Amino acid sequence: MKLAIIGTGGIVETCLDALTKADFVMPAAICARPKSETKAHALARKYNIATVYTDYEQLLNDQTIDFVYIGIVNNMHYEYAKMALEHGKNVICEKPVTSNIDEFVELEILAQKGKLFFFEAITLLHSPNFAFMRQHLPDIGRLRMIQANYFQYSSRYDKFLQGIVLPVFDPAFSGGCLYDLNVYNSNFAVVKRSINS
Repeated sequence: MKLAIIGTGGIVETCLDALTKADFVMPAAICARPKSETKAHALARKYNIATVYTDYEQLLNDQTIDFVYIGIVNNMHYEYAKMALEHGKNVICEKPVTSNIDEFVELEILAQKGKLFFFEAITLLHSPNFAFMRQHLPDIGRLRMIQANYFQYSSRYDKFLQGIVLPVFDPAFSGGCLYDLNVYNSNFAVVKRSINS
């Protein structure tokens, strides 16, 4: 699978580290805004990525790319995923995959029409505690209520306390607790519901 990486932020490096353990996936290209081109070239050297793009449209026209992984600011996920699907690319998008349900439904329809894969990159569903829950949920019968908590000390929280509001904390960029972290709780509850139905 030849994968193009979109973005150069911290989550992208986490993704690239994970991909070093997956021999069936080859990061073949990386795309960054022109002002982040130097960082993209550094990541390309570190992870042996052949091509660096600063033009997303040009990347999408690269016929060697099978999938795109979108690891950019949350409020841009919809636009970038839509363009990729319209160009016949399969999509793996960081969470939250979109900012609202209407955007998600539109992308889901586009993917189905194009017979394309469209995934949200959320690791929760692959964790041991989730596998345990999935295996044993039928043992407890019908669920009537779910309480879920997810806590994480953000590496960007100290800046937030200093008054520097980065996109991950800014609702204008589909950031903040409800968009960025609560997606874990929502996802867990939705999947629990589908198992229990």
